[in-house]
This record gives sequence, C-alpha cells and structure tokens, in this order.
Amino acid sequence: MLEPEKTFSARGLARAQMGQFDKAIYDFTQAINVNPHEPGNWHMRGILNIEVGHFDEALDDYDMAVSLAPDNVMLLAGRAELKARMGDSGGAIDDYGLLIKMEPRFAPAYNGRAWHRYLAGVDYAEALQDIEIGIALEPENTDFVDTQAHLLSALGRRDEALDAFLEAAELGGADRIIWYQEELAAKGYLDGEPNGELDTATREAFEACVEVDCRLLDGAVPPEAAQ
Repeated sequence: MLEPEKTFSARGLARAQMGQFDKAIYDFTQAINVNPHEPGNWHMRGILNIEVGHFDEALDDYDMAVSLAPDNVMLLAGRAELKARMGDSGGAIDDYGLLIKMEPRFAPAYNGRAWHRYLAGVDYAEALQDIEIGIALEPENTDFVDTQAHLLSALGRRDEALDAFLEAAELGGADRIIWYQEELAAKGYLDGEPNGELDTATREAFEACVEVDCRLLDGAVPPEAAQ
C-alpha cells in the first residue's frame, strides 16, 4: 500500500493527465501537507498552477522547490521561464545566470539571459556575448540566431543583423517566415498575405525594419503560444 504522500501525488498525476487541474492541485496540496520537504510535489503543483493561470502561486511553488533542491537544473530553468512569462526580466536574468554557473553548457540559459537583457534594454554587449556562446553550442537553433539578430540591430550593426534575420528565417522554414511576415506586416513594413517564402518583398521589409531597429519580435506572441 502506498504511503499517504505517494497516494495523493499518484492521484494528482492521474488527474492532471485527464485535464482535471483543479483536482490535481488539491491532491498535490495534500501531498505537500503530508511531506513539505519533497521538491517534486511543489514542482508539480507549480506546473498545474501555471496551467490554470495562477502565476503568482506557481512562482511561490517554484521558489519552494528550488529552495529544497537548489542544484536541480530543471527546477531552476522552470522558474526562469515562469519569471520570463510573468514579465520579470530582471528575475529571469538572475536565474539564467545561476543556471549558467551551474551548467555552463546549458545553451538555453545563454539565450534566455541574452533575450531578457534585450527586452530590458540593458547590457546589449554582454547579451551578444551570451548568445554567441549559445550559438556555438547549438548553431542551428532558430531562436538563438533570432536573438542574435535583434541584438545586432539594437547595437546598430545593421548588415550583420539583416544577415542574422535571414539566417533565422531560413533555419526556421515556412512557419518561421510566416511569423516574421505577420510581424513585419503589423509594423507596416510588408504588404500582402504571408506566404512562407523568403521573397524579395520580405527581404526588403527586413532591411527596412533593421534600418530603424524596429524590435521585430519584442512583445510578439509565438504562434504555438497563441494556439
């Protein structure tokens, strides 16, 4: 027979898999009450609180999980991503910095810190160094190359920024190009319907955007997040 904590957590997992998030939160709360020293229960309740839009409660859960398992890369990465989602660029930057110290080859941490430095308008040169390390670790990561493009544009290195945007578009394929085209159109740089092709009009729109540092994806919602 399972111990009470395991009974609650097992039932919570089952309910979470069925989409019964509120009931699953209740179960993990009971598991936490039985054993408040198990980081996995705090972590799971944090994930579930995100699912139901309770971001402040989720952050409290992640804080507890990290305090109980400070060397757990997954927990720290999850908290960094949550802070980023909540618009706390400073907090996300700090957590990504901790991740880099803990796991120097964890490429997403370099991209995360670089992107949130960009969003916060701080330390562009250091952010560019971050993303260069990230790209060295994952050279074909579209998001990383996109971050590099935004930083180069912010630093006034227009030709390099344009090349990086075009490289990110090619790496990401039609779906990425459509997203770029939608954002370029929203900012007034491109006419017509997105076609997923890196055609002359799209290239010229990128060039015009970079010329004034239009911060193309600043505030943009990724297509998968909008679904």
